[in-house]
Order: sequence, then C-alpha cells, then structure tokens
Amino acid sequence: MGAILTSFFSYLTKWLMYCAAYGAGVVAGLADGILYYLQLVFLKIVNGVIDVITSTLDASGVASAITTINGAFSGALGFYADFFHVPQAAAAMGSAYMIRFVIRRLPVVG
Repeated sequence: MGAILTSFFSYLTKWLMYCAAYGAGVVAGLADGILYYLQLVFLKIVNGVIDVITSTLDASGVASAITTINGAFSGALGFYADFFHVPQAAAAMGSAYMIRFVIRRLPVVG
C-alpha cells in the first residue's frame, strides 16, 4: 500500500509541475505577445511624429534658405568662416537653443 501511495504522489507532483511549467510558458508567451504589439504601436506613433516633423520642415523652406546662406560663404569669407569653425558653431548654437526650447516645455522641468 505504501508503494502505491508513493507512486501516486510522485506522479501527482510530476503532473502538477508539468501544469505549472505549461502555465508559466503560456503567461510568458502572452507577455511576449503584448510587449511585441505595444512596441509595434509605439514605433508606429514615433514614425508618424517623425514623418510630420519631416514634412513640416520640408514645407517650411528651411532647406532653400540654408542653401542660399551656404552660397554666401564662398571665396575669402568662406575661407575665414571655415577657419574659425563658424558652421560648426552655428549648428551647435542652434541645437543648444532647440534643446533648451524643448526642455523648457517639459512640465516637470519648467
């Protein structure tokens, strides 16, 4: 009788361990699926925002203005502007002001 009970409880614990492992696999699979779709939705939103920003910058005419300004830096003026790193300084200052503008709009910082 003891061998039968030992065998029964042994098989019962194996079956319970199998069910627990299967349940954990199902939960992990569901979590992976949910995470995948959340990531997909997030990337779609980010791509949409980037597309809007890109189209706004393209429609604003900033590219043609930059080309016109770049054309002014030719000859001696271009040599000295390049010597004193004016284009890099202008890009750094523009980026710094843009970042400052964005940071000031954050509700937790401003």
